[in-house]
Amino acid sequence: MATSTVTRLESEQVETKPIPTNFKGSVIFAPQVGIGILYSFLNGQIGSFPFLSKSCKFPDHIGKQILDSKLTLKNAPDFEAFAAVAHITSDGFVSEAATVIDAGILRHYPINLYTANKCNMKRTIGMPTAFLVEAGNTSLAEMIASIEQGILLIRDSGDSPNSDGDVSFVAKNSYYIENGRIQYPISETMIAGNIVDWLNNITAISSESYNNGSWQCPYLHVSEVDISRK
Repeated sequence: MATSTVTRLESEQVETKPIPTNFKGSVIFAPQVGIGILYSFLNGQIGSFPFLSKSCKFPDHIGKQILDSKLTLKNAPDFEAFAAVAHITSDGFVSEAATVIDAGILRHYPINLYTANKCNMKRTIGMPTAFLVEAGNTSLAEMIASIEQGILLIRDSGDSPNSDGDVSFVAKNSYYIENGRIQYPISETMIAGNIVDWLNNITAISSESYNNGSWQCPYLHVSEVDISRK
């Protein structure tokens, strides 16, 4: 979006309105929300905790498709555009550049050395320290124009996903979309669903990305999300 559009949207946040009705529709996850969802998936679905707690739903899936084929996630500590990267993992190894999710295919379990030893597994790269999500080929403007009814989700507030990936949270600083246009900033609205389902139902990934210095992520357009008045 152009700078003038962003400034206009920010100024409108002082007057918000509820969504017109509860519905199942599209959500465009802003980069700061999308990266949190991806981190939650890695940590809660295929990382050390689910293996140690025996709750992992992808226990033998290296080389198999587990997410939407549009999604590629890398650990990129050597990415030149990153300014603040941890080059040592939490379990004391040098952080290695590697593709964790390759067009939806699992290449590495992000587990630490303790988990690998405890669960008789092989530690490869550990938990990523520098997330790089590959951009797509759809602009944010095109994403918005394609949505009949949905939300541009800028910020969220709520609990972390449970072991099944179910989650609900309140949309903050976000906007209602109808007929391909941003209509108005919304008052507190509930978003609910399952992050595994969301990451397997990606309609588009934006060509624009946001880089915060230690991660880079585009906008993620996900369909069939439950959206309701709080």
